[in-house]
Amino acid sequence: MFACEQEQVAPDILCVAKGLTGGYLPLAATLTTDAIFAAFLGRPEERKTFYHGHTYTGNPLGAAVALANLRLFESHGLLAALPAKIDLLRRHLERIATLPTWETSARRA
Repeated sequence: MFACEQEQVAPDILCVAKGLTGGYLPLAATLTTDAIFAAFLGRPEERKTFYHGHTYTGNPLGAAVALANLRLFESHGLLAALPAKIDLLRRHLERIATLPTWETSARRA
């Protein structure tokens, strides 16, 4: 689902947003490793708060839509269907890459 997974990289912090809800409602989240989370865990007077948030964090309706969207990913095998779609897109992009551009057409005129 994420580029970091394709590259087999495990980020310490990952900020996710629009895709969570399929674009239907705004929702964002910041995901961290346990070590990062623990570094900011403490009592308010310790001032360890991780002062980062998103405008669209904590929306219950957005969270419900995100859960429904993630269920669709699982139940319909959407990620498993991607390689065929990616190949089709690649072939079309290769085909149109050979078409003349506006610049080359203008120079010929």
